[in-house]
Amino acid sequence: MKKSFVFYSNWAAMIDELPDDMVGQLLKMICRYEFSGEVVESDPIVSAIFKGIKPSLDMNTEKYQKKVDRMNELNAKRKTKSERNRDDIVTKSKRSRDEIVGDTDTVTDTDTVTVLSKDNIKDNVGKPDTFDSDIKTIVDYLNAKTQSNFKAKTEETRKSIRARLKEGYTVEDFKRVIDSKSSDWADSERMREYLRPSTLFRPANFEAYLNEANRPKVKKKSEFPQNEYDFDELERQLMKN
Repeated sequence: MKKSFVFYSNWAAMIDELPDDMVGQLLKMICRYEFSGEVVESDPIVSAIFKGIKPSLDMNTEKYQKKVDRMNELNAKRKTKSERNRDDIVTKSKRSRDEIVGDTDTVTDTDTVTVLSKDNIKDNVGKPDTFDSDIKTIVDYLNAKTQSNFKAKTEETRKSIRARLKEGYTVEDFKRVIDSKSSDWADSERMREYLRPSTLFRPANFEAYLNEANRPKVKKKSEFPQNEYDFDELERQLMKN
């Protein structure tokens, strides 16, 4: 079950224009829809605003469900692999003493030897050093971009970054999110406080922020379009005069 949802900063502009009672109605509609799928009746203005927000909620719910399905599939594969490794270990541990040592005087008939498979060894070792290095790189980059002093050893920060890395995101993905949201929020006194690990790297936020960062920027059209001249033709016209 979902425990959170993405609240986009551009919604704040719409909410600021509403009276407090309508803001309460809108937030209740959003929460009810996100956590139960139910659309409740409300003021016509509030309902109209909710209809504009609803497609974003549906898109994020679909992404969340795909991620849940993917994690369930990966967990099922890990479970199958773990059972296979355990059977492999039991089979190898029961090999006869002659196959392992070749000395019948030093190993009894009841002795067993545990032999770890390559897959089992690899699963037990893990990658703590790699994660530590990546976490420090990401936190240092965030501090440099936001003039902050977050600690790479803070457990909550490490937990959120490590979880995203395990999901397959790269250090470059983290940097793109940091760059994008720094550009969006750095000049806003109200939004600047959200340039922090707990907001940027939260599972409900990170994927949406990364998609925003990867979207091509729309160039604004110049208010005064430049005329294009054929300078060869212009020169010929001047020569005639």
